[in-house]
Amino acid sequence: MVNILLEAVERTDYRAILDHLHEASASDVATLAESLSEFGLAELAIIADQARGRMAMLDRLEALCRDPATLEKQVHEALEANLWVFGLEYSFFSSNRTLKRQVEELLGKHYTGEHGHRRPDLLLTMNYADAYLLIEFKRPSHTLSFADYQQSTGYRNDLAPYAKADMRILVIGGSKGPDVRDESNWERNTELLVYDQLIARARNQLEWLLEALSR
Repeated sequence: MVNILLEAVERTDYRAILDHLHEASASDVATLAESLSEFGLAELAIIADQARGRMAMLDRLEALCRDPATLEKQVHEALEANLWVFGLEYSFFSSNRTLKRQVEELLGKHYTGEHGHRRPDLLLTMNYADAYLLIEFKRPSHTLSFADYQQSTGYRNDLAPYAKADMRILVIGGSKGPDVRDESNWERNTELLVYDQLIARARNQLEWLLEALSR
């Protein structure tokens, strides 16, 4: 929401409304009410524009995930700057140079030489409350298995010296195998996701928002 407002201020029409709102005195009730109304309508229009832009992004992401040649790195690059796809609560996470270096140090110790081809694609992020989110990207053609779950919890243990706070793990792939249907006994804050379901969920949320804004 902060990004939306910062981008909005750069727009001439939105800035004009802010100026109008600033110039309206508390005693000028009619002018103030008009300014507040204009401000709210412009804000809703900007949110709707961004929602439509995100819908277009989801269409491109879906096409990328349906291509059997797509690699983990390509999906990683598409989602790293669009963590809102995972849900509103993930919009507040972001990566930085320190976290990337920590992941590189971890992977450099375990996946060198003949093991280099098994190197996973990990994204470690953190939010304003110092909570950590670790995402492992699998290629969209990959079927998630219980071994993927075990591997992901191992990453959490390996990263414990770097990330003192609790860490949530998401592993995302093309489908779920029969050995990952029951997650009731898994470690908490660990989840396996499927690209199609992830995109469908994000699209449903945006469609609901656009419908609500059109009323």
